[in-house]
Formats: sequence, C-alpha cells, structure tokens
Amino acid sequence: MIFWNTICKTKNISFIYLKTKNSMKSILLLISLIFIPMYNTIAQTDAKAIKILDNVSAQTKKNGATQIELNFITAAKAIGMPAPQKWKILTFNNKFRMDMGDQVIYCDGKTIWRYLKADNEVEINDYVEDANTLSPTNIFSIYKKQFKAQYMKEEKNNNTLCDYIELYPLVPKKKSYSIIKLFINKAKQQMQEMQIKNKDGSTLTYSIQKIVPNVKITDTDFIFDATKYPKVQINDLR
Repeated sequence: MIFWNTICKTKNISFIYLKTKNSMKSILLLISLIFIPMYNTIAQTDAKAIKILDNVSAQTKKNGATQIELNFITAAKAIGMPAPQKWKILTFNNKFRMDMGDQVIYCDGKTIWRYLKADNEVEINDYVEDANTLSPTNIFSIYKKQFKAQYMKEEKNNNTLCDYIELYPLVPKKKSYSIIKLFINKAKQQMQEMQIKNKDGSTLTYSIQKIVPNVKITDTDFIFDATKYPKVQINDLR
C-alpha cells in the first residue's frame, strides 16, 4: 500500500482528484501529465513559456487515445533516492486506466474501480467531478487560473534537449508545494519530466519514458471485469 500512503500525504499537490459520495480518500492520477497547459493567462506570465505550452497542448489534442509509460520517484532527505515506481497509463477523454504495479485504477467516466492485486480486492465508487476538480476534461481551463509560468532556459534532461519552464501557484499559502518544474522535449513538443518541489523538502518526479498516441481501444479497457479475477472481494462503496 505504499502508493496509497503517498497519496494521503501529498494529496494537496495532486493533479487529479477522484471524489466519491462516501468520502473515499483522494486518488492521485498522472493523467494530467499529457494535458500540459498548466499556466496562468495574466500579464506576469512569460510569453515564451505560454507559446511552448500552447504548442504542446495543440500537439496533445491530436493524440487521441494515448498510452504512457513513466517512472515515479518520491525523494526526501530522510529516505534518500528510492527506486522508481513504473506506471502505465491508458487515457481517452475522461476515461483512463492506470497500472501502478501493486494496484490498477479503472475509470469509464462514470465509475471508478481500484483493484489491489495482492489482496485480490476491488473498491468501487462513483466518479464525480466539480469545478475545482482537475481532470482530463477540464485540465485546459482550470490550470490557466492557478499558475503563472516562467521560461528558464534550454537544458538537457536524461540526455534530451528540453525547454525548462517553472510554474508558480498564484495562491502559494494554500499549496503544499512551492514550485513545479517542467521539462518539455524540444524536438517532440511533449512532456519529458515534471518535478514538484514540496515545502517539506521532498520532491516528486514524474519521468515519462514513452508516449504512444492514437492507440486502438475499446470501452472495456476502462472497466474492471470481475469475471477475470476468481474469488475477488468486491467492496461497492457507491
């Protein structure tokens, strides 16, 4: 349950909250890594940063159903640099599936399933969005109101030339983090890496290893099929 504990401790910096009627704890999903325009449109925002993020946004919208492979690392002085967790994400519109190794999250836009592999157990909840909930369906509008962006420089990230952009929350007192660092692959115009610097000194790093656009999907890709898991324990919390 390492991932679940991490979520509980860092939910204020989550990019997608999945809210449920029975107050199930918020689940961090990285779908938003591919929905990139996290900037504010006020005058203080850097015009060069805006242009780059707009280009990434336009490219992303062309991708259709997208499959992502990424490494997630939580680094803190007390624990050092742990081994990365390997995640796989499939997303299309407001539907997604996320495999985090020990658990898999399914969402068809209406219902969300959280399957725990070791326990052979699944939790079912309604998937509810509101105006303040960040999700694949509103990511392009809500982030524009919460950040200002600054272009820093060209910098290599994992031997790839990137545009390095920093995002600052407009209301920092209400956030558990102080800065978000984005590394945009210059050649591919897509996210290379994102780093979230928390006020407690820890850093969350999401390093994208592979993005495959326009993959073939079916509706069943985003629905948990209990018939494939004999004796699965079902906890319907709707």
